Amino acid sequence: MSAQKLPIRLTRETFRSLLFDRIDHVLLDMDGVVWAGQKLLPGVTEFLSALERHQKTAIFVTNNSTKSRKTYITKMVEKGLKAPPLSHVYCSSYAAAAYLDQQKFSGKAYVMGGAGIYEELAELGIETADMPEVDPNEFANFPSLAANWSLDSRVGAVIAGLDYRLNYMRIALGQQYILHQKAQFIATNRDVQFPSSAKDGSRRLLPGGATSVVCLETCTKQSPVVVGKPEKFLMDLIIAEHNVDVTRAVMIGDNLLTDILFGGNAGMDTIFVESGVSSEADIATLGITPTYIAGGIADLIL
Repeated sequence: MSAQKLPIRLTRETFRSLLFDRIDHVLLDMDGVVWAGQKLLPGVTEFLSALERHQKTAIFVTNNSTKSRKTYITKMVEKGLKAPPLSHVYCSSYAAAAYLDQQKFSGKAYVMGGAGIYEELAELGIETADMPEVDPNEFANFPSLAANWSLDSRVGAVIAGLDYRLNYMRIALGQQYILHQKAQFIATNRDVQFPSSAKDGSRRLLPGGATSVVCLETCTKQSPVVVGKPEKFLMDLIIAEHNVDVTRAVMIGDNLLTDILFGGNAGMDTIFVESGVSSEADIATLGITPTYIAGGIADLIL
């Protein structure tokens, strides 16, 4: 049995000599690469300035569906970064809306997720269904109430993503639409965790979008169409819209299971940064080997 190939450790010097001069497009994850929670990570401003100075195209790709592309740009500006064009920002909320738009979807979507999904659907003219109101005093009778819900007949898709309001009621309604109305089951991503930071600067991991997805998978016994990283749909969007030559592109990310597979499956070189979800030890454990490894974006400043 052959030994697993190890990634090449990058420094500022080796980044230029090994990679920088032969790439045109740089795809960057956001949570754990550009920032952790509300904290901008070291070196990001300088790195992005260098890309612009050397006429490299930066494309931001995140699986976090709680925000829309416009909201992400606003956050970047608030952090002191230059606003990228809207077409250079991809989030899984947009991927879900684009997936339905490509089908010329004309029904309504029921959303188990954050504001980003609603906003991206609205941008493409796709309506959403409301959650029925339930009197908290009636929770004891919830099974009877749910069994008699009047479902919106126009709902043809259920979209599951990171949902800070996730509860039994929201799961139950999604289940009803999938089982009894044959609605499409769409997942923004299967991220198990995402990185945040505490006030003392320590790194914390929180439950990811897979929390909502697995709940629906379990109670419907059905698997979703996943539109975010590492799946092919989102990469195909990016390649088509930016005419990306994958042999002259690189994906930078902190999550081996999403970012690194996303780039690697497309034939891109990948740079794993140790500033987010995965660790160097996970490379051997998961059997996923990036092309390169770096401590963080600060190691790639030119």
